[in-house]
Amino acid sequence: MFDDLDLKMMLLTATLFIILFWILDSILYKPLLTFMKNRDDGIREDEAKIQQNNTDASNNETLIAKIYADARAKAQAIKSEQVAIAKEKASKAIEEKKVSFDLEYQKFLSELEVKKTQFKNELRADLTQYENALKTSIEKI
Repeated sequence: MFDDLDLKMMLLTATLFIILFWILDSILYKPLLTFMKNRDDGIREDEAKIQQNNTDASNNETLIAKIYADARAKAQAIKSEQVAIAKEKASKAIEEKKVSFDLEYQKFLSELEVKKTQFKNELRADLTQYENALKTSIEKI
């Protein structure tokens, strides 16, 4: 069964296999394994960064929500303050107009009183004419 077996050829083949394995190990396998290890380390680092980013994002969302709530409260306070100021200004303007209208009304009443007095005086002055005209009319009847 092993009649055609050549021991030198087997040793040469084994030696070539070992040399080829050593060359491939030093040229191809070790750099490939180093590359794969570095890649796995990089992936682990990226996963850790992603986890940290998720945590930071969650913290930032909480911070943003707090800032938004504070801003909304400040805006509401400013709005309330401005509404109060506007109401106060409107009240002052209404009060000023009311005073102005009261003054105009008093002026109108005093002018009306003067006209009433003048009209009464005119009627009293012309009273003798009216009496004479009435007497004349009665005499005609």
